[in-house]
Amino acid sequence: MLLVFCLHPTSLFSQSDFPGRLEADLDALSIARSGYAVRVGYQHRHLRLGVTTFNHEQPSLVIAERNVNVRTSGIGFGADYFLRPARGLFAGLHAAFHEEELSRATNEDTATQKTVETSLQAGYRWAFGREEEGMRGLYLEMVIGVATRPGAQSVSLGSDSYTAKSVCVQPGLRMGYRF
Repeated sequence: MLLVFCLHPTSLFSQSDFPGRLEADLDALSIARSGYAVRVGYQHRHLRLGVTTFNHEQPSLVIAERNVNVRTSGIGFGADYFLRPARGLFAGLHAAFHEEELSRATNEDTATQKTVETSLQAGYRWAFGREEEGMRGLYLEMVIGVATRPGAQSVSLGSDSYTAKSVCVQPGLRMGYRF
């Protein structure tokens, strides 16, 4: 899909009855994890391209060991395809570059690692804008992603080592606005 967009963008954007819109959102689950995840994107008809920046504590379902805390920050890029323009079901492919600060809960051992993550995401968007205005306005998205970290390495954390999960599930609850 992205190859078609790059080689011949007019094939995706030929219908002018639904204008492209900039949009921005905030992931509420990141706020609950003492951080943020902010995405800015552009959507025209069914295709959305976006850039995300994030910094938050990783939830326990992502961490491989119970006594390790992981704070992650970085930048991500993604593309999503909506079955209906600007609302309803969507799915996409995303990539992110992470820097993670690891620490043991039982002592002061710390480490830092850099990773690349790819994920498949699917979700549903409730759009509160009017169709005749290109769905401009507030929206809410529920998202679930399955992420993998190709080539994840063990990191020395004091006398032990820590290896991140190679595959993990990542939920999201995004609140945003289409301009």
